Amino acid sequence: MAKVVKTLRTHWKKSTFAAILGYYGLDYAYDRHKTFLLMRDYSQQALAHGRRKLPDGAKNKHITLLLNPTAGNRKSKARLEKYAEPLLHLSGFLVNIVKTERIDEARDLAGIIERTNVIAVAGGDGTVFETITGLLRREDAEEAVLRYPVGIIPVGTENQFGKQLLKSFRNDPEPKFIAEAAMAIVNHRMRPADVMEIKIADTDKQDEGEEPKAPRKPFYSLVGVNLGQYRKPRKLRRRCHPFSDSCLHHSGRRGKLEQSRAKAAAEKKQTEETKYPQSSIWSRITSIFSRSPVLADSDVLVENPDCGVQKSICIESSELNVMVAGGGKLKVEIGGRLGRTDFMIEGLRRHRGESPNYKMTLECKEIEICPVEGGPEYFSIDNEEFEVKRVKLKAIKDRVYFFVP
Repeated sequence: MAKVVKTLRTHWKKSTFAAILGYYGLDYAYDRHKTFLLMRDYSQQALAHGRRKLPDGAKNKHITLLLNPTAGNRKSKARLEKYAEPLLHLSGFLVNIVKTERIDEARDLAGIIERTNVIAVAGGDGTVFETITGLLRREDAEEAVLRYPVGIIPVGTENQFGKQLLKSFRNDPEPKFIAEAAMAIVNHRMRPADVMEIKIADTDKQDEGEEPKAPRKPFYSLVGVNLGQYRKPRKLRRRCHPFSDSCLHHSGRRGKLEQSRAKAAAEKKQTEETKYPQSSIWSRITSIFSRSPVLADSDVLVENPDCGVQKSICIESSELNVMVAGGGKLKVEIGGRLGRTDFMIEGLRRHRGESPNYKMTLECKEIEICPVEGGPEYFSIDNEEFEVKRVKLKAIKDRVYFFVP
């Protein structure tokens, strides 16, 4: 024993390295074992479902799965094959996997797909956005949304809508999160979800004598539209190293937007602006590391006598988000004007998971956004980038059916 201790003391650097390596090795083996037990349990559930007898003359259901192999930093295919595809096969489904090879291919495929019972999407928010847009652009869209329920396999980077569908498992490890999404399809439990119809104005000039162009077809969002200073840092953050804070930077531009013709809903919610204390820069920076007090919810829902009346608002804001709120409504979040220091403080608060501070929050059914010169050049629809143009947004209640746990 004394010889072992002497050897460890003599070669303490090697001993320390070996101890750390052994710790991480054991931790990795333990995680792999837990994943194995988890998938064995899910496989038994799926196998029990697959062994059920079908009614006379019935056939196994067919799933057409649209896979985006570039989603999730090109790890989507491996995640699908490990945690979702085996469960679908064991449950008795006939699975046809179609890999997308270009942008908007999922949209084109969803617009022509036939002879299937379920459309499943393996990717992130962008792949789901393309699929739903293609499904709702079909000439037989009213029948298609009833004929083809949609299953989400969240193997992308953001998976915001997938986390909304799987609220109870959004904080669970990746294998369980993806497996629960697959089991939602196996158990065949569905619920309708709202979508946001987005009509982008075509502002391109036409030459004289040229035939008029056909109007642009609408897009359909499940998450929302983001415009302003925090859109680009969120995009860059996904590309940066997880331990790097270099993504939190100031864009150096204040977004100027004109929000016009807002058709208010029956209930309107508005919150007053939360201002940062006018104190020294040092106290404002040190406030980042102190927990914010929990404020009482002062939002009051009031009956809006001007329901159906169009109103025009001109704003100069650092951020504008229009999100799908549910219940046939849109939630509009308008940020205040932020200087460089306030922008960094607010960004770090959001990085810590705290709720954002907005100047105004309201709900509506329809809204039209008219950008002015000097504002942002791009905005995001479900984390997909588009050039800023005049857009009309409209909430459609219970438009598409999705599988849920």
